Amino acid sequence: MQRLILLSATVLLAAICYITPVESQFCNSLDRYHSFVCPSGHAISNVYGYHDDGKEDRVYCYNCENTQGSGSSCYRTGYVNHYDCPVAVLCKPNHFFAGVRSVHSNDKEDRRFDFQCCSSGGKCTTNNCKLVGPVNDFDGYMSYRPNAGKVIVGAFSWHRSSKEDRQWWYQECELQDC
Repeated sequence: MQRLILLSATVLLAAICYITPVESQFCNSLDRYHSFVCPSGHAISNVYGYHDDGKEDRVYCYNCENTQGSGSSCYRTGYVNHYDCPVAVLCKPNHFFAGVRSVHSNDKEDRRFDFQCCSSGGKCTTNNCKLVGPVNDFDGYMSYRPNAGKVIVGAFSWHRSSKEDRQWWYQECELQDC
C-alpha cells in the first residue's frame, strides 16, 4: 500500500512539473540538507511536495518565475525556527521569497528553515496581501501557487510531533511596477 501511495505521489509530482511553465525547479532528497535559490530577478512561484511516513520527512519542490524586474538585491533570514517549533518569517518590504534551505534532524524528525528574500529592480510589493492556507494536511500532499500577479513574501508553519510533519501557510502580496 505504501509503495502505491509513493508511486501515486511521484506521478502527481511529475504531472505538476510537466504542466507548470517554469524556468527553474528543484526537489530536495529525504533526510538530507537542501539549498535552492532562484536565478537573479526571479521569485519562488510554486511550492509543492508530499510527506513520506517511512522517513518521516517531506519532499519540498520549488519552481521560479521571472519577476520582469532588473537585477536583484538579496539577503538571507538565517534559520527562523528550532526543531519542533513554529516557522514565522516575513521578508522586508518590497522583497519576496527567492530561495530556501533547510537541514533535517532524524532525531527530531523535523527541519530548520532559512529563506532568501530578494527585491527586483523597478518592482514593489503592495499592501494587497493575503495569508493563504493551510496549503497541506499533515501527512498529505502540498501544492501552492500564489494568485496571478502576486509573490510569496512570508510563511508560517507549525510542527505536530504526533505526525512528524509540518502544516504551512504562505503570505502573498501583489507585485507591481514602482
